[in-house]
Amino acid sequence: MSAGSRPAEVMDAAGGSAGGAAAGYVPLAPAAVGAAAAPARRFAYALAPRALVWIAAGFAPWLLALLWPRLLYAVMAWEATVVAACLLDAWRLPPPAALRVERNWEAALQLGAATRLRWRVANAAPLALSVRLEDSLPASLRADERPSGPAGALWAPGGGSAVTEIAVTPRDRGPARLGDVVLRYRSGWGLAERWARAPLGTMVRVYPDLTAASVALGLPLRARQMQALRRARQTGRGREFESLRPYREGDEWRDVCWPATARLGRTVVKLREAERSQAVWVVLDCGRLMRTRAGAQSQLDAAANAALAVAAAAVQSGDRAGLLAYGRGLQARLAPASGPLALRGALDALAGVVPEDAEADHAGAAAALLVAQGRRALIVWLTEFPESGQLPAVVEAAAHLATRHLMLFAVPRSAALAAAATAVPATTHAMYQAAAALELAERRQETLRRLRAVGAQALELAPGAMAAEL
Repeated sequence: MSAGSRPAEVMDAAGGSAGGAAAGYVPLAPAAVGAAAAPARRFAYALAPRALVWIAAGFAPWLLALLWPRLLYAVMAWEATVVAACLLDAWRLPPPAALRVERNWEAALQLGAATRLRWRVANAAPLALSVRLEDSLPASLRADERPSGPAGALWAPGGGSAVTEIAVTPRDRGPARLGDVVLRYRSGWGLAERWARAPLGTMVRVYPDLTAASVALGLPLRARQMQALRRARQTGRGREFESLRPYREGDEWRDVCWPATARLGRTVVKLREAERSQAVWVVLDCGRLMRTRAGAQSQLDAAANAALAVAAAAVQSGDRAGLLAYGRGLQARLAPASGPLALRGALDALAGVVPEDAEADHAGAAAALLVAQGRRALIVWLTEFPESGQLPAVVEAAAHLATRHLMLFAVPRSAALAAAATAVPATTHAMYQAAAALELAERRQETLRRLRAVGAQALELAPGAMAAEL
C-alpha cells in the first residue's frame, strides 16, 4: 500500500469499526467495474500506420514505371498484396465481445492525493492482441488540460489478460462522472485495427483531504486531549461529575458533597471533569464566495478539509459531531452523532457538497440550525465575507445564534489581498490598487470585530492551514 493511500486506510478502519458489515457501510475506494466491449460504430475498422507506410512505399516506383512500363505490373502486384494482407488481418481480428475491460482504483480518491487507476483487459480470443485504450475521465481527475482522457497500451495474450495503470491526482472535490473506455486493438501483423467501446460509465466521489482527519484520529491528538482533561479536572473548570474523594486542605466548600459526607461521617468532595458528549456543529458555506481558488484548491475545498478535521477531532474526544452545508438552500444536514459511523456520514456528505453561483442564505442556515439544535452547542462556521461595504448577513445570523450557542467563525485569509495591501506602489495604477486592497482588508477586519462584538469568536486563517489551526 502506498503512502498516499494511508489516510484512506485509516478512515476505512474508522468507518468499518462498527463491525465491517454495518448497515449502509460502503468502502471509500470506488468499486471496480467491468464490461464486455461492443462495436464503437457500424464500420469499426481502420488501417494501422504500418499498412499506410507499406502502401505509400508502393507508390514510390510509379515514377520509374514511366521509364520501364513492365515495372507497373510489379507495383500493382505489391499494392494488391498489401491490400489483401490488410483485409486478411482485419478478418483475423476477433469481435469486440471477446474483450472484457475492468477499471479499478488502488485507493479512495481524495483531494490532492495521487492514487493509481488500473485497467485490466481480458482477451478470450486465441489471437494475441495489441490493445490501446483511452478512458474518458473528467478534467477534475486529470493533471493536465488535454481534451482527451488518459491512455494506456498493453499486450493481451490469447486466452489471457494484461494490466496497465496510471497515476491520478484529483484537483476538485465532489462527485465526478466517468465515461466509457474506447479500445483500438490490432494483431501481431499490425496492418488493420478494430475499434470498440466498453460501457464503464459510473460516478465516483472525490473526498476531502483525509490526512488532517487521520491525524485527528491518531494517538498524538488523543494524548493532548487527555492532558487537557486532566488540567480541566485539576482546576475545576469541568461541570460533569467524575468521582468522590476525601476532603483536603484547600478544597472549596462548594465542592463538598453533603449527602455523602453525612452518610460516611467524614467530609467528602466531588471531583468534576470536562463535559463529554457535547454537540459540535460544523456549518459550511457553499455560496459563490467560496468558489475562489487559493492555489490549487478552492476555498470550499479547503473549508471541507477543515470541516472533516473538526468532525474527526470531536468524535475522537467523545463529543457528537453534526454538519450543515448550505447555499441558497440546504445541501446537507446531519444531526450530531458520535462514533465512527457519524464520521463516515460527515465524510460522505462533504464529498457531495458543491459550490453554487448565487450568494449563500446565511439567515436561512441560522434558522435551520436553531430548529435542529435547541441545547447549547459549539458552532464552527466556515464562511467568506462579501466585498461590499454593507453589513454582511452572516453577522446578523451570528447575533441570533450567539445568545444560545458558542460561536466560532473561520474565514480564509487571502494571500493576494495581503500582498497587494502591503506592496509599495511604484505607479499611479499600483497606488490605486494598493488603496483598494487596504480598504478591503480593513473592511474584513471590521467584520471580524463585529462578529466578536456579538459574542462570537472570529479567526482569519490561511486556507492551507485552516484544518490544523481549527
